[in-house]
Amino acid sequence: MSSHLAAYYLPVTQAVAEEFLTQEVVPDPLIERVGLLVMLMAGRSKAILRANLSRALGDLHGELLDAPNDVIDACLFEARQSVQQCTAADIFLSLSNQGIRFAPEEQMASRAWCGANGRYTEAFQDLCRDTLINYAITVERESKESLPDAENEAWDDNESWDGEKVDLNRIRHRVMLRGPRDQARAAQAIAAASDEHFSLTAYAGTGKTHLLLALAETGGRYTHLAPTAAHRQAFLTRAGSTGSIDSLTLYGLATTMAKAFVQRRSTRWVHPPRIDDSTWTVARQAEAAGLPSITGDSPAIVLLNIYRIIRIWCFSIDDEISAEHARKAVYGSLLEDIAAYVAWAKRIWDMMSAAPLPKQEQIFDFKLYHLVKWLDVSGADIPPIGTLLLDEAHDLPAPWYSLLRRYPKGWVTMGDPYQCLSGRAPKAPQAKALTMNQSVRAGEQAMPLFRSILDRHSERLVDDIIVGSRDHVTRPCTYSPSDALPQMGLRVYGSVWQMMGDALRIKSGSGQFHFVRASEKELIEAVRDAILLRRSGDRPKSYQLRQFKSWEALAQHLEGSGHANIVRLFDRGFSESHLDELTKGQNERCPLTIGLLEHCKNLEFSTVLMSPCCFSQHTNVRSKDEGDKRIKAIYVAMTRVRDELWLPADALERLT
Repeated sequence: MSSHLAAYYLPVTQAVAEEFLTQEVVPDPLIERVGLLVMLMAGRSKAILRANLSRALGDLHGELLDAPNDVIDACLFEARQSVQQCTAADIFLSLSNQGIRFAPEEQMASRAWCGANGRYTEAFQDLCRDTLINYAITVERESKESLPDAENEAWDDNESWDGEKVDLNRIRHRVMLRGPRDQARAAQAIAAASDEHFSLTAYAGTGKTHLLLALAETGGRYTHLAPTAAHRQAFLTRAGSTGSIDSLTLYGLATTMAKAFVQRRSTRWVHPPRIDDSTWTVARQAEAAGLPSITGDSPAIVLLNIYRIIRIWCFSIDDEISAEHARKAVYGSLLEDIAAYVAWAKRIWDMMSAAPLPKQEQIFDFKLYHLVKWLDVSGADIPPIGTLLLDEAHDLPAPWYSLLRRYPKGWVTMGDPYQCLSGRAPKAPQAKALTMNQSVRAGEQAMPLFRSILDRHSERLVDDIIVGSRDHVTRPCTYSPSDALPQMGLRVYGSVWQMMGDALRIKSGSGQFHFVRASEKELIEAVRDAILLRRSGDRPKSYQLRQFKSWEALAQHLEGSGHANIVRLFDRGFSESHLDELTKGQNERCPLTIGLLEHCKNLEFSTVLMSPCCFSQHTNVRSKDEGDKRIKAIYVAMTRVRDELWLPADALERLT
């Protein structure tokens, strides 16, 4: 069977079908009786052709137009007898596996099945499959000054930061668009109130990029803010020359703001702080800062604690570092120690945010969220660049919200709280709520699985449930350990060691694959740390192995989690050269991509296969937050699919 399969709709609702199968209630309309007859015929098959379904519906409806009701009833009950051993659930499952669906109630109520001659028409299929509607947006267009071509250029000195230069001669015009109903509601609301603040919650695959492109067509002034350069490039590739949305990365906006702020204002800074990682060791940084020991901890440990204090403060709305931030970072410390930490954290922050000279080494790490906090507490403002559309807002660092509160124009945060894999998604302050729950990527057949996974999260993060697309089939497929698996699409792992073992097996069998880039990086870090730990006892640097102080401890962990084969691999001398051979043997053009659960964001594949280790209980899932993170990661990976979703037969039992 082809992986891409259009859904086929029977002219009868599921409620009517269930009532007939369980209570032998025969519906009055002839078309519904015909739909039931074809349902019973298809229920006996494993792969009935679409052409045969269409022919059967057309022929039966024509032949039975003048037949007495008792004759039709007799045909129905005879057909039911032929599948007497099958329950309603069995028949529905058989239909679902073939991509055969029941008609939406609104299409039956509107007699969408009826052609000009009063008989069944194949146009009914297109009407049922269509999850899109035509909608209109009335907007007022205005001229605007263009942003610089290069993201990191400062704005022109003649441009006012206190008011936007616009042509006040506005032109009202009507734009016709097409999309899901919830996308239409969101687009109409945003376009009608460009100065309002909106928080758009959108499930994976519901078309946030389509919404952006729809807004671009309205001609309004919008600026797309992307979390990374890759997101920005992907958006620009999709947008092409359509519309008028500018696109900036958060990094580009922040650094441009910082440069312009220092240049335009009379400040004590000559240069803005520079985002960069220090090459100095933590101990050398602490020595340069003159840090003392606190509570018996070494200056290096004290500096790591101060970094945590500053991070907690940066992600708050507070103007100054306080004891509250220190208590959260250094839990259980005495009052006098907290006071010392607060004093030193303020001094370290001043040192961090003091811009180094052009050729001076960076002593302290300075991240993007540090710069955004610096902009906020320094009094900088986002320049008026139209309505801001903040992509992937579930991962938006909290300091941005302080800047957004002061932004004089409108903004829209767009995100999915179930895709926030670290902590909780921040909530936009005083924003009007919008929701998009209609998937345009995955079909209705996959929705019960998606919902089953989300139901295992400790709390509901989105009020509306996700709804599948009607226009194509997304087939859920189960497999056992002995089954042959598809050698295309995305194969997902919950364990870097299982991913490594499978990659080696594929390679040894002359198969081809390529890693998701972030997963390849994590694999390299973990394997190199394991090699050094076994060879010379070097403590691991990677986050995933940092807890292991000896090779024996790591080997015991691997064996306990079912990876004894990996231990034997290292014992037989697996080295850096073998790792290089594995990673350099990738084929970027190969149809099989493999990666880890947490690295699947922003991908889309016809086929997705979830490995058993995605659902296995892990010893590190010891809290509600860790369990929720795992559920979110599974949801993100599953929602990459369009046509076929492969899961182990016992996947949900493993989660339980």
